[in-house]
Amino acid sequence: MDIASRLKAERERLGLSQTAFGAVGDAGKTTVIGWERGTAFPNAAFLAQVAELGVDVRYVITGSRDYEPPEGLKPDEQVLLDYYRAASREIRNAAMGVLIGAQPGAPRQVFHGKVGTAVAGDLKTLNLNKRPKG
Repeated sequence: MDIASRLKAERERLGLSQTAFGAVGDAGKTTVIGWERGTAFPNAAFLAQVAELGVDVRYVITGSRDYEPPEGLKPDEQVLLDYYRAASREIRNAAMGVLIGAQPGAPRQVFHGKVGTAVAGDLKTLNLNKRPKG
């Protein structure tokens, strides 16, 4: 893989169009197309600007990384994240409780018969109240 291909791969990894990528450093779409074809190359000032966006400039230039960049979210993970961010604090706490409790080896509490106490709260606060009538 050459510099042009690695530059394109980094742009795509960040989910940027050629237009948006070029706009970071006042370069047009046709300029980015040229870079990605290998007919020209971005200057150091542009590379410094896109590095702030998360482009691994060392990888673009040399082909080697100090780390593996994280994968993008899968569609179902993005849906979960969107719902989580939009949820109230109570719903987020409940969702975390379900996910943590579903892990193998997670502690479980089993109740038999009537339970007369309701438990509510987040990880910092625990309220014990008598079970509401009705």
